[in-house]
Amino acid sequence: PKRAYGTDPDCIAAYAAAFVSGFASAGILCSAKHFPGHGRSVSDSHHGVADISAHWTEAELAPFARLFASAHPPAMVMMGHLRLDR
Repeated sequence: PKRAYGTDPDCIAAYAAAFVSGFASAGILCSAKHFPGHGRSVSDSHHGVADISAHWTEAELAPFARLFASAHPPAMVMMGHLRLDR
């Protein structure tokens, strides 16, 4: 994926945890982004609603779950203008 740390949940969580930890060491709050599945969206949610229905799976939640269980969880998750039909 062009807009994500990769496809391996463990790798994604490790990169994200290092990023959040670096910010935390400087006293800066960090946001995980974007809502799980947004990184694989085809359209740009800045210009409308991005439909992630065709690509989203529950596996998209794994890196976020690992990140929020880490020593330095992010303070928030950035959402997007997304559509998920299930």
